[in-house]
Amino acid sequence: MSSNPKTENEIECLVDVEYELDGDGSGYRRTLLIKHDYYSSDTEHGRYLLDSFLKSLNNSKFTFESVILIDSGVRLADSDIIRTMAQNGSVNTFYICSESLENNGLNAPEYSHTLLSSADIFDMILWLQSEGEQLIIIE
Repeated sequence: MSSNPKTENEIECLVDVEYELDGDGSGYRRTLLIKHDYYSSDTEHGRYLLDSFLKSLNNSKFTFESVILIDSGVRLADSDIIRTMAQNGSVNTFYICSESLENNGLNAPEYSHTLLSSADIFDMILWLQSEGEQLIIIE
């Protein structure tokens, strides 16, 4: 058992790592996966929570490499908040599940996006995870 305290160098390294994680995101690619048109519960309150979350993201300095919309999350594709994110440049690419659009009886939105099959989306998610990319999942 050692009673020696950590050295100053060890503490500086910890601070450097923490700063990198909290930094502006340069060098990090973030992807936002939205699975539903609500957050936590399929209620009006759950929709309000998701709307508040998306507005917070839109007002922040965060940028996203991509946003993926699947399942009932595709209902948000034509929402004002998602269109705003597409127009203000805070998201580089929107990926929308073609089967989820069809299942929900929706047409593809008019802003720039990429329609992908569910298989392609799941392959992308696996690839993102294997590459250590930041994947934020909204459930």
